[in-house]
Formats: sequence, structure tokens, C-alpha cells
Amino acid sequence: MRVAREPADRANIASSTALLRQRRASNSPSDSTIWIADLDRQSAVPLTTGRGRNDDPAWSPDGRQIVFASDRDGAQNFYVKSVSGTEPERLIYQSTSLFKNVADWSPDGKTWLVNQLDSTNAQNIYTVPASGGALTTLTDAPLREVGGRYSRDGKWVVYASDGSGQFEVMVQSVPPVGQPIRVASGGGGWFSADGRAIVGYNVDFTELWKVDVTPGVRLSFGAARKIATLPPGIASIDATRTLDRFLVVVPESRGPGSLTLVQNWRAAIR
Repeated sequence: MRVAREPADRANIASSTALLRQRRASNSPSDSTIWIADLDRQSAVPLTTGRGRNDDPAWSPDGRQIVFASDRDGAQNFYVKSVSGTEPERLIYQSTSLFKNVADWSPDGKTWLVNQLDSTNAQNIYTVPASGGALTTLTDAPLREVGGRYSRDGKWVVYASDGSGQFEVMVQSVPPVGQPIRVASGGGGWFSADGRAIVGYNVDFTELWKVDVTPGVRLSFGAARKIATLPPGIASIDATRTLDRFLVVVPESRGPGSLTLVQNWRAAIR
């Protein structure tokens, strides 16, 4: 389950809406629907109506639209739906790549950050016009590069990479110029509104840390310092734009689960 962060013009998770994914009653265990939950009123309404697995929602910067991934026609493709309207979702981007999702919507509303699993070099990060168009490579290396959040000015992206053998938080310019810059060990993070700090989390969702950022042509970073201990069992985490509150998803059941082993999955990608 993924929780999409609030719109940019709202400062408090408790007084806004969050996006939740909930399974539908279906013969397919992978079918899911995106819901909009009002955390003040403790109510929720479904947003998506299409069949299949609908997930990985991201808010537009004005809070009026949601982009999400759906595999209703085979490969995961990207759809946009108005939050307040009743019109059906619109297909904006499609390709034959099976596994892809939108990680973030740029502050100017023009592009999306896209994660895609590729057959030759694991997961990479791309940008794609929010109005539709071709992917443009942001990171392209034989390792896993996942997630991604824009800085408020849209000039930088913070994401996670396991190029060193463990996941680390990295920063890359937009468009990419030079090598990515390592920030700290961890599974992801967010830029502060003024661009002078990054708040991130470790890979097992047990701690939050903060790194000071010195702006410039090439950013520089201070040492990571722990700022909070998170509750156990977190499956997903997101933050307000002001980074003063965090919304976490904790599974209702913590009992024994099951493990599915998928073999020869790269052949399916080809």
C-alpha cells in the first residue's frame, strides 16, 4: 500500500485528504481501488473506477488532480483523474513496459517522475511530460534507483539507490548534469520548502534523519542526524510539504504471512 502526500497548498495532514489504496472484492488478488480519505471527518470515497490494480497515486501541485498507475489493459499505464469531478480517468501515458509508476509530480505541473523496471539494468528513474510524451532518462545505471521527490524549485530530485551494495539517498540535478551526490544511508527523503534541508528515513522505517543542505550550482550536504524514532511495523511513509508531520501505514495484522517466489521474471519483461 502506498499513501500519496497531500496537495502542496495544505500544511497539515490532519486537516487534508490522503490517498489510500484498498482491495476490492474480486476473483483477482491484485485488484485494487484508490480512495480519497478525509482524515478530519474519518470518511473515504473511491476515486478510481477501472478494473485491475490501480495504485501509486500522486497529487498534482494544485491538489486538483491525481495521477496513478493501472494495469487494467495489461502493462501498467498512467491515468489522470480530477479529485472533484465525476468524469472518468484519462489515459495519458502508455507503453509496453510492465512495471512502472509515477513517483512525484513536478512543482510547475509539467512533468512526472517515473520509476520503471527495465530488462537490462534493473530500476531507473525517468521524467515524462504530464500532458503525455516520451520518457527522458534521469538516472540510468545497472542498479536499483527508486522513488524520487522534486525540490520545491524543481531543479533537484532526491531518490534512493543501491549502487554501493546498500540503499543510500542520492540527489541529482534536473536535467541531469554530472554525477549524483550521496546524501546519507536510507530508503528515501524529501526536500524542505526552502531547499536547505533533506529529511529522510532508513530502509526499515525505524528512524527519521535530517541533513542540512548548502545551496549552489552543486549542492553540498552536512552529516545526517537522527530526529525521530518511528513506531514498529511501518509499511509505507509520506510527509507533508512542510515536513512537520508524517503519515505512516501499519498493517492491521502482524501474524505469519506468505512468500511468493517468482522465477525467470526478466524473461517476462522482454
